[in-house]
Amino acid sequence: MNSANAYKVMKRDSLSYNLLYTLPVALVTFLLAFYVMFLGYGLVYSVLFMIIAAVCTLFVALYPLMNAYVRNNQINNLMPLIITHLATLSTSPMNRDQIIDEIIERKEYGPAVEEFKRVNELTKNLNISFADACRIQAKRTTSQTMADFFDRLANSADAGEQFSTFLNNEQQSAFQTYEIAYAGAINTLDLTKEVYISAISSILFMLIMMCILPFIQAAPITMYASLSIILFLVTVLCLVFGVRLILPADPIWVQNQKKTEVDRRIRLYSAISIPFCFVVFFTFAYLLPFIPIQIDVAAALTPPIFCGYYARKEQAKVKNRDENYPTFIRAVGSTAGVVKKIEDSIERLSTHEFGYLSDMISNLNKRLKTRIKAAEDPWHTFGRESGSYLIYEFTHMFASSIEAGSDIAKGAITINNNFLNILGMRKKRFQSAAGYRWVVYGVGVSVGIVFSIAFSIIFMMQDLYGMVSASAFSTEYLGGMFSATAPLPYVMKPIASIIIIVAYSIAGAFVIKDSESGRDATMFVDMVGIAWLLAISWVISDVIMSWATAGI
Repeated sequence: MNSANAYKVMKRDSLSYNLLYTLPVALVTFLLAFYVMFLGYGLVYSVLFMIIAAVCTLFVALYPLMNAYVRNNQINNLMPLIITHLATLSTSPMNRDQIIDEIIERKEYGPAVEEFKRVNELTKNLNISFADACRIQAKRTTSQTMADFFDRLANSADAGEQFSTFLNNEQQSAFQTYEIAYAGAINTLDLTKEVYISAISSILFMLIMMCILPFIQAAPITMYASLSIILFLVTVLCLVFGVRLILPADPIWVQNQKKTEVDRRIRLYSAISIPFCFVVFFTFAYLLPFIPIQIDVAAALTPPIFCGYYARKEQAKVKNRDENYPTFIRAVGSTAGVVKKIEDSIERLSTHEFGYLSDMISNLNKRLKTRIKAAEDPWHTFGRESGSYLIYEFTHMFASSIEAGSDIAKGAITINNNFLNILGMRKKRFQSAAGYRWVVYGVGVSVGIVFSIAFSIIFMMQDLYGMVSASAFSTEYLGGMFSATAPLPYVMKPIASIIIIVAYSIAGAFVIKDSESGRDATMFVDMVGIAWLLAISWVISDVIMSWATAGI
């Protein structure tokens, strides 16, 4: 990726961007760090502020490149849809410029629309030939995928190849590139399972060492314990963002401003259940004080499970509709070729069984029969009601191709083939995500056990230090042993347990949700399961450690 193009996306050059943004942030943050250093707060805080200043400056300096990287990923994920849309429209009487105008009007294609719009501006405003405009934009774009597409399109235009022929050939190339990238992302996801286990295991090992070290060498144990918790949280957060960054954006659910009944119910259940978590926690904490705080936290996180269960049930229906959609759209194309009218084709198919898609087909048939002008096209309503992102996008392509006068049978076959290609890649992703769930749950058990052991060791060492201090033996004969500068408050353990259980449960649920590209509400089920598993393992470990140290 050309870094100069990344700055052009920000409508700046590298010099002006760094002078306006990077330099001021660097001056402010580093001056603050030096100010803290001269105030005499200590080496630890001085180093911490210097690190924060360096991270802030680096983030601002690299933001254009990160923005371009995200933008390129969006384009890569959208290219199969764009190519399919172009291919279906190419079977209509529309010319090349009209087809590209149709793509530009599709705002859901995000940054890819900007690329086509710039080609349009070059040809219409500057009277540059279409092939030259494609070559110019290929050099200006940040996306290598889009640059390659424009270069091939320019060569095709120069050679006099028909636009429809080029697009039919381009489909195979685009989907092969997308499939390779998708497969690579899934392989990387499988690799992150090992990284996930290794990273958390390393942090847990460091936690034990950091909890013992203050008793061997005089140090503030509260600070070490706090740093170990912060380090654990930062590691988990990095893993969450790592998984989100690796995987392609391939949402299962439709992303539309108009909400369906399912959307409204999920929002209502979330609005009711999330505040109820605080009610459950304070009820358990004050009315049932004999119950361990870890169980209180797990119980407090339980109410959203009903919303999560409903979302998962609806997501299973969406997946079923995705499975049945290729059969439906292929049948529409074949029957439309016989009856010569799309409405009659839908009426015939409305009596057939297409799983959970059948109700949407029946509603589509009724809307097409009434012929009442509505705010939304019946086909668009059909796609939105299905709840599926793929069905919504591909149905829009099919509807726009019908309006343009395209060959219905050819368009249906194109959509069927490309839809099946994406479903095949999704199935591999779901298989990998299923394995990730067991990894997150298993590591959760380890987290509960290790944190319980760590705090038990701290308090046991503190008790031993108190016994040694009160005995006739002077601590000078023990060297640096048991020489922590200040004891760890006992209230630190319940506070830490609340932070760890809540943070790891939410983070782990997000990892699972992102790995299968589900809806946010579906994470509630895994969040509750991880919380209870972690809490129970923590409590059982506490009981075992109390038995083991009872005689000390």
